[in-house]
Amino acid sequence: MADELTFFDSSGALASHRVEYGPDAPPVPGSPLLVRGVRLSADRRPYLQRRLPASRASQRELMETLEDEVRVGLALARAFGRDSYPPEFARLAAYDLAADEPFVLLQQGGENDRPVSRVVGKLLTAEQRMFEHSLIRSVRLLGWAGLVHRAINPSTVLWNGDRVQLTSFGHAEVVGRPRRRVGGAPWASPEQREAVGVVDPRDDIWSVGQLIHHVVTSQPGSDSGPPRYTNDLGGGLEDLLERVFEPRAHQRPEARTLLARISAPDPCDELLRPTDELAEGRAMFDRLLRSKGQGAWPPFPGSDTASGRRGGEDRGDAWGRAAARDGRAGPADDGYRGTGPNGYPRDPGEREGAGATWGGYEAADGWTTPGGASSRISGGDSPRRRWWARGTDSRNAEDPWTEGGRG
Repeated sequence: MADELTFFDSSGALASHRVEYGPDAPPVPGSPLLVRGVRLSADRRPYLQRRLPASRASQRELMETLEDEVRVGLALARAFGRDSYPPEFARLAAYDLAADEPFVLLQQGGENDRPVSRVVGKLLTAEQRMFEHSLIRSVRLLGWAGLVHRAINPSTVLWNGDRVQLTSFGHAEVVGRPRRRVGGAPWASPEQREAVGVVDPRDDIWSVGQLIHHVVTSQPGSDSGPPRYTNDLGGGLEDLLERVFEPRAHQRPEARTLLARISAPDPCDELLRPTDELAEGRAMFDRLLRSKGQGAWPPFPGSDTASGRRGGEDRGDAWGRAAARDGRAGPADDGYRGTGPNGYPRDPGEREGAGATWGGYEAADGWTTPGGASSRISGGDSPRRRWWARGTDSRNAEDPWTEGGRG
């Protein structure tokens, strides 16, 4: 008998469908989430539901991980769009974080996809090459989107014989944000285990190297240096992994360098930043604001403008506050700033509250998606503000669309 399931789809629209649930899969060690297959009556396509038991839905850290997966899923959908979305990433289809059992619904894998942990030491040479190429390609594309997975290991990567698929984005973070301690040896990089510095795409390079070495050799990795591979492995593994296990991210090669080592094309050569139809108007606004000088907008207490920062260098702050005074709606700047219910831009030092979507506007009762449809994510009281709710100028390195963020 089919059940009714209500959720928000990836565009933020509220939907309700008849569904058929499969049995819960065996629990993944260390994960509190329950996983099962789901089929919607509307399209009969298979989906994967990851849900948090009602008994644990009140635990803030677990809810934050599920919220992160939703926000990263929305960010990836916005970065790549429908037609260019890489098959190397699980695709967010729907979610409801206010349900008794909060969940995400994913278009994830296929019948032949299985965790990499099941194929360790079993791939033929040609399959090993495809695995290496697809895994490196996946982190290259993720870095282009300004994100770092931070949890690549045998249980979060699927393999179907032709390509990998990254799953479990609950610990992903935007490039340039301060590192938080996530993961353990040997999969997590030393700087990630120590929570020092800022997030770098080459954090994932360490994990990729460990996983490639493990799959090819069946040997465990090392938590403090190069894995114990020997000189007679053949196949160029040592050449591929040269300097991958340096103790700090800036010492490691980038993903595109690893692709070049296996004579594989850089997938980012075929990608372009989504066209900003308002780019010309934004540039004109900047020029006009700079021409007015430092007094273009009245300073407000505690602001950079009040401290002497040049007008126009943070137009989101000035615009949002002036708009709030005049009763207008302040726009998000091209650093993807959301505005709070009071009309002010979302600043790092402002109060916590409902989050802002990636490139969208915030509604007083929750989120507004990039398409403009309002959708409640967590009841407007997200317990922690992270990168998705920070205001950053488009010239700030924390903006994933800057040159540095795109890797």
